[in-house]
Amino acid sequence: MKNNKDYLELMNKNNTIGIIGVGSFTLDFAQRSADFGYKVLISATDCNHRIKNTAEKIGENVKISTIQETAALSDIIVLFLPKERLKEIITEMPDLSNKIIIHHNYLISSGIPISKDFYKNTAAQTLASLLPNSHIIKVYSLLESSGNSSKNKNDAKTLYYTTNNLQAGERVKNLLIILNFTVFNLLELSELNM
Repeated sequence: MKNNKDYLELMNKNNTIGIIGVGSFTLDFAQRSADFGYKVLISATDCNHRIKNTAEKIGENVKISTIQETAALSDIIVLFLPKERLKEIITEMPDLSNKIIIHHNYLISSGIPISKDFYKNTAAQTLASLLPNSHIIKVYSLLESSGNSSKNKNDAKTLYYTTNNLQAGERVKNLLIILNFTVFNLLELSELNM
């Protein structure tokens, strides 16, 4: 991986990570990105003032910005938005052509849902229709339904992803590895289980 041109490009600390929508995963992602040296822009869909103190605690590489500024200035954008608000928020953004968009969801499950068509869920389809020229990567964190909170925290470090763009998927996988996540490609897992 270290000889890979995409890996070296991801190592570039001039890259900006944009986060639109705030939750425990996106704040962890912001912390990891800032710790690695990336510039991080965070925008909440509601109440930016509530995350100001949190962003200040993350460090000097983090800045609160508007959704439009985050979208325009970021090389990679992490979205944590409810499906019901995707269209409303995305139509307010500048052109995101050729940008990598990571859309995060939690899966509440006691196992990993493995299916070749897993990418084709309604949120992914909505994003693909709204951003036809962007590279969309669906990233999932598993939350166990057992209610064991310590297990839930550990599971946040393991991510599952799927995409219909292999090159963008590889870039995101490498970024997630750089940020010290354990990463599994759902399409590869589904092929192993066939």
